[in-house]
Amino acid sequence: MKNYLISEAIGDIAGPMAYAYYKKMPDALVYQALKKLPEWIVDVNERFDEIVNSNIEAEI
Repeated sequence: MKNYLISEAIGDIAGPMAYAYYKKMPDALVYQALKKLPEWIVDVNERFDEIVNSNIEAEI
């Protein structure tokens, strides 16, 4: 059980790091992840992406 938790934590960290580095995730992966989440979390995620993307565009 202990090794499983360590592996899960590594995955929890590696996913966002890969996204930050590559700036794109495969659409199929995004779709599979989003369909497992409650609608309110998907809404929060979409609003967050809009704010972050508008700030990035403003800096360019």
